[in-house]
Amino acid sequence: MNEYQEFCELLFIAGIFEKVPYLNANLDEALTDESYLLKGERIFSLAREKKRKEQLKSQNLTVRLCDLKFPSLNHNEVEAHKQLSNSIKKFIRQEFKRINRNEKYSSIEDISFFYLFSNLMPTENLSINKLCTQTEIARVVTGSQNILCFNFSESDFYIPCIPQKRFRNTEYYFRSNPSITASIIHSDQIFLYLFLIHWCNYLILRSRREEECNLVLKQLLIKNTSALQMYNWSTEEMPDWFEQYLIDSGLEKRNDIYSPKELLSKTLRSFNHSEDIMKYLNIVEHIYTCKEFDFSTIVFKQSYPLVSMIYPLDAFILDTLKYYVSAIQNERLEQHYRKQVEGNVARAYTTKRNIPQHILTEMKTSVFNDYFDFVEFDADIEKNSVKDIADEFVKLNHRYFNDFKCKDTTFRIRKLGRHKAYGLYYMYLKTLVVDLRHPDSFVHEYFHAIDDILDGLSQKFAFCKIADRYTYLLLQTIKESEKDGTKILSKSGKYSLQYYLQRCEIFARCGEIYLFRLLHVESSLLKHPDTQSFAYPDDDELNALIYDYYSLVTKNLGNDKKKEE
Repeated sequence: MNEYQEFCELLFIAGIFEKVPYLNANLDEALTDESYLLKGERIFSLAREKKRKEQLKSQNLTVRLCDLKFPSLNHNEVEAHKQLSNSIKKFIRQEFKRINRNEKYSSIEDISFFYLFSNLMPTENLSINKLCTQTEIARVVTGSQNILCFNFSESDFYIPCIPQKRFRNTEYYFRSNPSITASIIHSDQIFLYLFLIHWCNYLILRSRREEECNLVLKQLLIKNTSALQMYNWSTEEMPDWFEQYLIDSGLEKRNDIYSPKELLSKTLRSFNHSEDIMKYLNIVEHIYTCKEFDFSTIVFKQSYPLVSMIYPLDAFILDTLKYYVSAIQNERLEQHYRKQVEGNVARAYTTKRNIPQHILTEMKTSVFNDYFDFVEFDADIEKNSVKDIADEFVKLNHRYFNDFKCKDTTFRIRKLGRHKAYGLYYMYLKTLVVDLRHPDSFVHEYFHAIDDILDGLSQKFAFCKIADRYTYLLLQTIKESEKDGTKILSKSGKYSLQYYLQRCEIFARCGEIYLFRLLHVESSLLKHPDTQSFAYPDDDELNALIYDYYSLVTKNLGNDKKKEE
């Protein structure tokens, strides 16, 4: 490579040049050995850059969640909601502890924490250490030096900043004067609701420009407001936003009535039959019209528990928080395993030095170059075996993957004995590695490549139902085996439960299930059903979800190819 070519390559990596002619030459043209190897290095450089950007994206989302230290979320939804609520409350209590307990504040402006939510709770409704009997009651009951007073609907509520005593969210009074009462609330309770509203409003703003976020909000909303689907809804004067909600919920239109597929006896002709229905509709309207929630979603009352949030808004917001926190935790877990794989023994994702000329010729002329941008073989491969695998891959890829091409991806055939794996896919590095002695690992790694190339299909909301069902079945299998005294998983090490529950691993395994169980595909590149382990659960509901999802994914692979043409 001459100096001019080196300069062009630097400009290409920096993103200044879109194309470098000699790097994009067709294989049937005179492509030098040096240029072909350099092509592999270019793919590696681009993959590294993508990895950096994805990690930055994950970090930014964490910052938007106030970088709270959420524990590994329980797979049980109710328990996960408790974990999330407790983590937020802990964060709030820590912020309140920053307030100097020995100093008496005279103005709300002296405490900056409250301004985090000033757009929801106007500071003019807040005061600190108000001179009144109620403040003294709050100090005696809670032991807090500083008392925050909040006025809402002509009623005052008192919040101890750093309580030193236990108390309930209720009204208190001095026995000497029962006529004067103070409604006292825990700070972490009211600010939990403020945090949830603040988070939900952030997602609503984001959903205006991001289709995936919009889908997440709508589908989780439908899950939490399913009670609305129990009625027959007249289309008379029905708002567009609610009609779209009913359509998204899977309801059918019959004679100007939207109703479930199985008709129910109860009929609702108007929107104002009950207070509960109005609460549900209020939430639906906000999400479908991208309208932010305000402070009115928090309900204050002069009776226990004094403060709450309109149902089911709290459950809905906690669901969205659970979805995104789980996504962050899954991303971190996958990064952890990637680092393990990348750091183990010889790096299978790097091109070996001093490749023999006859092997380099095989690499350049292999049919795999039609589907991958760079190909590398071990020096001691059997040419006939590689050709057999290549021919079988071409047929399999044509029949079930619509001749999908792995853009900017490297394919390597290596011996992986020391890696304790028969195949590897390096996410972000766009490198697929298969051990020639175990070609049945190919399809599993190929699904990893598809997942990565199509912008992380396993991380999208459309894959959630499969991931949730798979997780439930795997946990049940492990639980049943433990009852029998059988241990099928180690608590630590690479192949622990966390490894099997990674979304990317679930995606690859369910892809295999789609082929060998549902389409009855037989291939040396695919594990035989008889060799499958506990990690491939057989369940009617899961199988139905897999068939519908992967049928659509593989069909769209062909559509992507046509668009490029």
